Amino acid sequence: MIAAKNYPIGENIYVTGAGGYLGGEFTSYIYNKKTQNRVVPVSGKALSKTYSNAIQTELFRSKWYEDIAKSSVLVHFAGNSNPRGLSDSISKIVEEQVLQQLKLFENIVSANVLKRIVFISSGGTIYGNAKEMPIREDHPTLPIGDYAFEKLMLENALNFLGQKFGIEVVILRVSNPFGGLVIKTSQGAIPIILRCLRDDKPFQIFGDGEDTRDYLHITDLSEAIYLSATQPIEKSGITFNVGSGVGRSLNSVIGTLEKITNKKLHKSYIAVPDTIKANFLDVTKIRNHFGWQPAVTFEDGLQELFHAHSRHSNS
Repeated sequence: MIAAKNYPIGENIYVTGAGGYLGGEFTSYIYNKKTQNRVVPVSGKALSKTYSNAIQTELFRSKWYEDIAKSSVLVHFAGNSNPRGLSDSISKIVEEQVLQQLKLFENIVSANVLKRIVFISSGGTIYGNAKEMPIREDHPTLPIGDYAFEKLMLENALNFLGQKFGIEVVILRVSNPFGGLVIKTSQGAIPIILRCLRDDKPFQIFGDGEDTRDYLHITDLSEAIYLSATQPIEKSGITFNVGSGVGRSLNSVIGTLEKITNKKLHKSYIAVPDTIKANFLDVTKIRNHFGWQPAVTFEDGLQELFHAHSRHSNS
């Protein structure tokens, strides 16, 4: 493990997509952590007045990056692709999802103001149907779907730009985050299931419910991102898996939520082709590098989320 050392006081961490779920949670985490790093959220949406230095702008059309402070870090969440999206046209994916992000990266790195870029990629889709579990970072990337294809292209492009312009690049392949400070009842399978249980509504399962996924609490993810933005790294272009390292089927997740809520979910199953049957990540590399490991158990995270949803529905 590399010895911990934060950047100097005043170091800026710019967060694109701060109005979204992951970007918003990370921004809140850093702000509440009271670190010596200054978080600068960037979003097309209006943000809380708490963030007096927030940049509200059209991310891919304005030149907001011209005011980035020297030696800053960029944590990039922003993007408009759908993880479930499927397209018959590679050129359409590149034109609509990739090019605008590439142009943004090129404009920022050519300005020579960044020390590091932390790119939030997808550990849940980029490996495709993996040959072995848990999945290590050196496993072949066999993306299924537009979202994974886009993420892989952007990973490669950022590593190329990092080498060309001398900027550190950290790629985080993230599993399936859940939980958080802001209640969004349509963000991910777990909140949707909780909403269906609360409202006694049916829930549709695509497949047989036995496909396994890796669920990670958002607090643990935020800490992993923070370390990746502020701690020394062995080399540029390093890639880390960020997950719990445990695979859970959707049926088992539903069973746990039914116990927590003391309710029975009305569910139906819909057959779908070409799903990823199993996905859970080997997180040895990031644990050895930063000393990071998940601190919130799955069950505790679900309990916390259930109570937050209950308060939200009663407010």
